[in-house]
Amino acid sequence: MIVMVSIPRQKYRYIRSHLFKGHKEQGCFLFTDTHLGSGIINLYVKEVHCIKADNWSHQSDYHLELDDEEKVKVMLMAKKTGYDLIECHSHRFSGPAHFSHTDLVGLDEFVKYVWWKLPGRIYGAFVWTDDDLLGQVWLPKKHAPITVREIRIINK
Repeated sequence: MIVMVSIPRQKYRYIRSHLFKGHKEQGCFLFTDTHLGSGIINLYVKEVHCIKADNWSHQSDYHLELDDEEKVKVMLMAKKTGYDLIECHSHRFSGPAHFSHTDLVGLDEFVKYVWWKLPGRIYGAFVWTDDDLLGQVWLPKKHAPITVREIRIINK
């Protein structure tokens, strides 16, 4: 299965400006319209929801934890729109993007939460560095994520 994500250029700029403001890690959620075709999953970013500083239960240079109220809000937004969901967060360094040990532990828990609240939906996670981006996607009821092969910045 090949996963590709398309982000309109204006939304991409908005996401980057949010994720790299200040000195702490930042996060946002992308709501995607998903198209499945012969071995290819295409996720098109339709909406962006940036998380404000007061909606984290913990936010530091190296760790983020969403507060419960904001988790519920994001799940309700996804349910209302019918879109699939991608979480994005920044790592404040240059070089290859990778998920930290803390990220992987948190994702294991959060993917289960998403599937409970949004059964049958695709969930993704992206980590952004100054000069790189890595994404993975969990298909419903599949425990191993699929690495995103291509992220396209598109003109709309």
